[in-house]
Amino acid sequence: MIGMRLSDRFEITRLIGQGGMGTVYEAHHTVLPRRFAIKVLRTELASDADFIERLRREAIAAARVEHPNVVQIIDFGRSQDDMVYMVMEYLEGTPLDEVLTHTPRLPLNRVIPLLLQIADALDVAHREEVVHRDLKPENILLTTVRGQNDVVKVLDFGIAKVRAADAANELTVEGQVFGTAEYMSPEQATGESVDGRSDIYALGCLANEMITGDPPFLGTPMEVMRAHVHKDPPTPSTLVRDHQFPPAVDALLLRCLAKKPEDRYQSAAELRRDLIKLRGILYSRWTQSSKKDSARRFSLVPQGALEDGWQPLGGTIPSLIGSIDNPTGEIQSIEPKPDRQVLRERYQQALRELAFELVKANIALSGELSQTIDRLLVIEEEVAALTGTIALSEQSFDRIRFEFSQREKRFGHAILDLTLSRAQVEGRHRVDPSSGTELQLRDLDFQITELKKRCDEIKGDCASQIRALDGEVKEHRRRRQKREDEAQELYQSLHATVEALRPRAADQGFSDLFRPLDDVLYALKV
Repeated sequence: MIGMRLSDRFEITRLIGQGGMGTVYEAHHTVLPRRFAIKVLRTELASDADFIERLRREAIAAARVEHPNVVQIIDFGRSQDDMVYMVMEYLEGTPLDEVLTHTPRLPLNRVIPLLLQIADALDVAHREEVVHRDLKPENILLTTVRGQNDVVKVLDFGIAKVRAADAANELTVEGQVFGTAEYMSPEQATGESVDGRSDIYALGCLANEMITGDPPFLGTPMEVMRAHVHKDPPTPSTLVRDHQFPPAVDALLLRCLAKKPEDRYQSAAELRRDLIKLRGILYSRWTQSSKKDSARRFSLVPQGALEDGWQPLGGTIPSLIGSIDNPTGEIQSIEPKPDRQVLRERYQQALRELAFELVKANIALSGELSQTIDRLLVIEEEVAALTGTIALSEQSFDRIRFEFSQREKRFGHAILDLTLSRAQVEGRHRVDPSSGTELQLRDLDFQITELKKRCDEIKGDCASQIRALDGEVKEHRRRRQKREDEAQELYQSLHATVEALRPRAADQGFSDLFRPLDDVLYALKV
């Protein structure tokens, strides 16, 4: 197929790979300067209605899941040569199974960010009533986005179950088993009905393999499936003798691998929250202990920490992707230098307190400083109020984008359904041009065109609201900056005033009042 064109839009340039249902090619758009990946259904399967429907389901399932960690579906259709195809975003990266081939056990500081991204993608999928059902290393691609490594893309929704929309027209029924044995939940292995908790079990198997080097159970497919149903999974920490990690890791994985769905995490969002807490345990800076030890091993987390709850463990939760570079698996406990912004706030506080103390000690007349201090307090209240307003406005950006993306997504689903209907009508029209399908084609073309116009209008409305909100935020920031500049001038005036009073304070034995201010000034210079 190299050199062929599909639907006069996609020119195939090279073979990427082959799977059980079809072949994946790289293609260039004939007009747009972009590359795409195209999955073409195998020729011997293209006449099988079930397989065509399964590929259509994959397109619909993946199109429903609008998330940066899920491969984007661009188009679905049938070419003039009766080739059924699906167009996806082109991705360059390394499949997780290939990574695990070279590095069977990944360090926790790499595993946790990967699990967080997958859990977040599953959360969005499950909210759209889509269950993946074949989560495994081969379906996880690790890419690089804007210089950021290990960005996850979840692939292959080919056997995904779209629970709500397809309830009346299921391709798979109870008793049928689809998936990969090593990552099957017990209910999936026995052919029972599955929901999002089945994907959580598969993610637990995947996490177990990344941490220990193997999925929970090994053997022939039938042996593995029986083990998923009847055997308790081994505790992960018992499989890793040369590296210790806290019991929280064992507890999280074993909860994912519970036999009964009701004993697992009930949603991917709940799992993601505990992954964030777990990351906080592993990578927080323990400043109190840093004075005694240069580093702390994971094993030094209190054994009862998980049972006592997460809160006593404390720590600051870092960002979700790539904030830690620590391949040795040790917590770096170097005490950070004070942030200059924190020092500036300490300086302002010390200056205000000194001014009050000078007034109380009758070193300064109250009239000399009170007006400046009163004005500073008013300005700082205004700055705090403007900061809160800006924060709320910035949250509105996400709300507006989400609301419009949902509306755009609904239109996108409708366009996809109409496009599929048009492909079917076009097929009948090619077989029998006199069957009266020409009017149907014109009607479908009109509906698709109108929906695309509405999508463009939605994008315009979204951009308009974003611009208006952006203008408001910029105005709030301008006002805040003006107040902050005024406060800076007042602090300089206040500092000059108290420095002028330093000799008088020394004469009256109050030199110690200046010590907190001098300490902060010294830290700022350093």
